[in-house]
Amino acid sequence: MWVRKFNLLPTYYIEWSKKSLKELNEGFSKIRDFYNAWNKFELVNLENYSKTSFFNNWLVIDYDWELFLSNIILSWRFDKYKKELSVWNIFDGFRVDVSDKDFEENYIGKIHYMTNQEYSKEVLNSVIYIDKILNNFVFKFK
Repeated sequence: MWVRKFNLLPTYYIEWSKKSLKELNEGFSKIRDFYNAWNKFELVNLENYSKTSFFNNWLVIDYDWELFLSNIILSWRFDKYKKELSVWNIFDGFRVDVSDKDFEENYIGKIHYMTNQEYSKEVLNSVIYIDKILNNFVFKFK
């Protein structure tokens, strides 16, 4: 295999069954076994880990040259929030100071609020388990 850098992102925003969560965990175990058999590769997830479930809070650019501080905004469900959450446009420059900690905390709070508006409690509860499975997998590589 020539591919050596992976970003493992299971589908978050669906309701996962217990059987599917178990299969996801087993799949990660197979990947770890493959890695341990001298098939070394890098995980992007180690670099982009967020303590906040549901998303990586780091710069992403969309097809229209708008920059956001979260990959969750790329979901069609968040189209209506894009204007509010855009921090930069390649043609206009930065609209906010993205290094400001207060701004970052407020931004993360908005993402949580919007996520709770867009998804059912069942989906959000199953996402917590997916996040734990992915985090447990990633931390075994550290």
